[in-house]
Amino acid sequence: MLGWGTTIAGFVVGAIFQGLLIPQYEGGGDLQPEIIGRGPEGLVIFYIAIFAVSVIASLVMADFARGVGGFFASYALAAGLTYFMIALPGYVGAYQFPDVLTTLAVNWTFGAFFPLLLLVGFAATIVGSALAEHLGY
Repeated sequence: MLGWGTTIAGFVVGAIFQGLLIPQYEGGGDLQPEIIGRGPEGLVIFYIAIFAVSVIASLVMADFARGVGGFFASYALAAGLTYFMIALPGYVGAYQFPDVLTTLAVNWTFGAFFPLLLLVGFAATIVGSALAEHLGY
């Protein structure tokens, strides 16, 4: 579960830093033109990676109850790690306005993890558990 949550957090933080999961406003706001004009390919690859990691992790667990419980535990761990990674510059004093960074960390973490990541990860957990049952692990 620790590896599962850490991997999901790594993918999410990477996608946020690449500008894939940052909310885009009408007209683009303060985002760079490269981020505004980017297609959906990056997000598709991101969700495929989340799906693959969740299938493999639940396949390794080989039990439906442990797989689902492990998914929710790793989901919570990944959300906490993602929040901490985004808010860390405010905690160590490297950013001038830590309250703004903390608010952004909460908003971006919630936006990245709910609802699509939850649904993709849960569906992948069910698929991995079903594969484990079918293959007889």
